Amino acid sequence: NVATQNVAAQASNPDSLLGFYKTLIALRKQRKSLNSGNYQNATVSGNVLSFERQSDAERTLVVLNYNGSASSTIVRSLPANAKLTPLAVGSTALPLATNADANGVATINLNAKSFAIYQVN
Repeated sequence: NVATQNVAAQASNPDSLLGFYKTLIALRKQRKSLNSGNYQNATVSGNVLSFERQSDAERTLVVLNYNGSASSTIVRSLPANAKLTPLAVGSTALPLATNADANGVATINLNAKSFAIYQVN
């Protein structure tokens, strides 16, 4: 396994584990809310965890599905009619942008054992 699962073998493959970690580290560096923001609105629903990070006006929503099957969760405490724009996902399909309703509630659907990180506008 060491012949194929090493940095040299993964360096040119953006879909590799190395590429995945590089993407997440770059996102953390780019978004102040992820590297130094406050944690807010942590919620657990079954096997789905969600929380927000906020720094000044920048808000980021992180949703993790630990379940072995696809799951949906309801996220509350968002700004009314907030637009959720996907920034990164840990699955094969990128979740679509979605919006919170007038009460600041959004439903997020995730594949099994995956996550999504959203910009909250």
